[in-house]
Amino acid sequence: MRSSNLIRWSGLAATIAGALFIIINLTALLSLSFGQGSLGLLVRTVISPVGGALLVLGLIGLYVRQWEATDAIGLVGFLCALFGTVSI
Repeated sequence: MRSSNLIRWSGLAATIAGALFIIINLTALLSLSFGQGSLGLLVRTVISPVGGALLVLGLIGLYVRQWEATDAIGLVGFLCALFGTVSI
């Protein structure tokens, strides 16, 4: 598989991760508004790790795409973003 295809797949992973996080937050908001907090908690605990993993893959693909144009400061920024995403 070519690297351009991997970069495209990582972009798709980041897009899906963003959509999943929107769905997670809307579901939690709606379930808490209607007094059914257990449904929002269930959705959040099931879908959140999938969204986090897809977001990490998207961050890696973004860095691989831009690594030639960035210097050490780009690497530091990538590592901070990756560490912040994983630690949440």
